[in-house]
Amino acid sequence: MSVSSEPPTELRVLVVDDNIEAATTLCYLLQIAGCRTAIGFGGVMGLRVAQLFQPTLLLLDFDMPGMDGSELLGKLKALPGPIANAVSVCVTGMSDTATEERCRAAGFDHFLTKPIDGEALAVLLAEARARVSAAQVDSAPPPA
Repeated sequence: MSVSSEPPTELRVLVVDDNIEAATTLCYLLQIAGCRTAIGFGGVMGLRVAQLFQPTLLLLDFDMPGMDGSELLGKLKALPGPIANAVSVCVTGMSDTATEERCRAAGFDHFLTKPIDGEALAVLLAEARARVSAAQVDSAPPPA
């Protein structure tokens, strides 16, 4: 088994949820897992924060008043830059098949139900790090 001396790829995670306690707690867990985090308490704030923070992973509550998670995802994917390619996760308290299908139809890459299982979150972070790392390699300038 070889051990890489490379630091793990940093994930810039944006959590958007109208539930302040849920969003804050999730950000603490993500920070413990080595992620840089930002929070938007609702869709409008999430859109503003995303433009400044430039996340590589989006954890968006699906059912929020005003701008819901699917509308927010559409607006984020339309922005120029790396946000358009961010890994997107629909986070919801509704675990039914119809809600999961609506999340997938909205363009989300993944679907998680609240409360988020720690193992599922770890798998998701590993996959997101691999995707971000691959994107960084693909966009790196050729060696001189």
